[in-house]
Amino acid sequence: MTEAYVEREIPYNHRNTLAVMCFDDEHIQKDEVKGLFIKTIGNPDAGEMLAGMMTDALSDWGRYHILTRSEIRSILKAEDIKEELMRERDYIALGRILGVDAVVIGKVYKLELSNAAIYQCGKVSFKADCIDTKQGKILWSIEANKSVPYKDEVVLASEAIREAVEKLEKKIDKK
Repeated sequence: MTEAYVEREIPYNHRNTLAVMCFDDEHIQKDEVKGLFIKTIGNPDAGEMLAGMMTDALSDWGRYHILTRSEIRSILKAEDIKEELMRERDYIALGRILGVDAVVIGKVYKLELSNAAIYQCGKVSFKADCIDTKQGKILWSIEANKSVPYKDEVVLASEAIREAVEKLEKKIDKK
């Protein structure tokens, strides 16, 4: 299941600039490998990986100017900004530092591959919110919760993000 929600009317009189931040994957970091007969392997770079996939999907849409992941890292490093702005949820300050109209923040609930002798299943679950950096309000959200037999979790995550962005595109274009 993938879904997109448009929370607020979004003015499109100019091309907004977005920054996709590294998704919070702290919840799944402790679950790298588990199971005795069925091995479930988590992805140690899930947050960065999903942020990269989201950046690509939003860039391909073309509605926004998207900062690349390396541009974001360079700006944050030059400004000596750590993750405290994310933890403090100070998206207005983050927007000012990055020079963007909105930030996309996400949380990874699951990104894993379960393997048994004759069975394999990819799983992905995440939520992402686009937050206006002028007022700190949520503009839109997308989420996915998918589990597909015989599909790699990375491929599944990429497909889920693209599917959710396509749903978002249709909902925004309707308005």
